Amino acid sequence: MAKKDKTEETPAEETTVVKDRKYLKTKVNAVHEGHAAYIKEQFGVDVPPEFIFAVYSTRVAYRKTSDQYQSAKSARQEAREQAEKEKAEKKEQAKKEREAKKAEKEKAKAEKAAAAKAAEEKEEKATKAAASKSKSTKASGSTGKGGKKKPF
Repeated sequence: MAKKDKTEETPAEETTVVKDRKYLKTKVNAVHEGHAAYIKEQFGVDVPPEFIFAVYSTRVAYRKTSDQYQSAKSARQEAREQAEKEKAEKKEQAKKEREAKKAEKEKAKAEKAAAAKAAEEKEEKATKAAASKSKSTKASGSTGKGGKKKPF
């Protein structure tokens, strides 16, 4: 029964209380001391290694139970989703603009090709007309001087 009394005197809740400096000193190791030295070096603030341990050992419980942490986490997530949504919208808009420019270029290219084809057809008709006119003058045998045809 004496053993049960000892465990009842120090329940699990009391051993995890971080306010007890003696308990903290037994759990502090080189990582906590190094972090305390780093904080002193970087910021000039003297933080005992016990406090570093207290923060390390309670951070998971804090994240799971703190309303402030949970609200900040959800706000961060919402901001990230909003940024991704805006990025996707900008990407879609840029894609539409590129497609519009591409369609405009193709339209201009088609118009230019149609104009070139029309000019080519017009030139071809003019060439045919000139050729037929020249054939008709050759067929009549007229050289314009009223004499014989030249051999060449």
